[in-house]
Amino acid sequence: MRHAALKITIALIACLVMAPGAFIASAQQEHAAVRIAGTVSPSLVLSLNAEPVCFGEATADGAEPQFPDAQAPRVTAAAVENADGNAVQITIAGKSGGGPSRVTVPLAIRTNAAYKLGVRAISSDGCVPDMNAAITSIRPSGSAVVANAETSCRPLGPVLLDSSSGLAVLLEGGRVSARGNATSSGNALIVEVTLKIEGGHGQACNWRTSLRATIDRAS
Repeated sequence: MRHAALKITIALIACLVMAPGAFIASAQQEHAAVRIAGTVSPSLVLSLNAEPVCFGEATADGAEPQFPDAQAPRVTAAAVENADGNAVQITIAGKSGGGPSRVTVPLAIRTNAAYKLGVRAISSDGCVPDMNAAITSIRPSGSAVVANAETSCRPLGPVLLDSSSGLAVLLEGGRVSARGNATSSGNALIVEVTLKIEGGHGQACNWRTSLRATIDRAS
């Protein structure tokens, strides 16, 4: 019993000795300045904007397509979907004959760093006609876009799309989003990419091609 009482007494004294020290350390931390330093990782998001994809006959004066549905003279179908966080997949099908056609795809760009927007042809089937891509419209979606983001960027088109030529860069610019995240409203740059399908190769056939629009950090 004496040994047990002695152990309890020693433990109690140790607790009383430790407690003031812990209290002093806590008090010191209350008055200490804490500095946290770090960096924000680059974030670049490309998605299909909530507007209809339009396709139809291309006109010399750049007017709106005259056939915004499946009755277009050369393009018979156009499907666009988000592929992942920084890409949009574009699939176009058509048939030989008729005049030049075009497909306009509205994209939303959100970044906190400088970026480059590009398009590449990833697959084709049939007598795919010549096709080029260009930026035809740039506008901010709201007040959370960095000032002058739409005027400071640099369009680089039109460019010929060819599966052998790799990525065709269409647009370069600086930071787009002043605040928010990948799903916030009012912090995106709305960019319309117009794909112009030129005359065919003189063959009577159906064709299909898949393109991918991507956004990457500018070097």
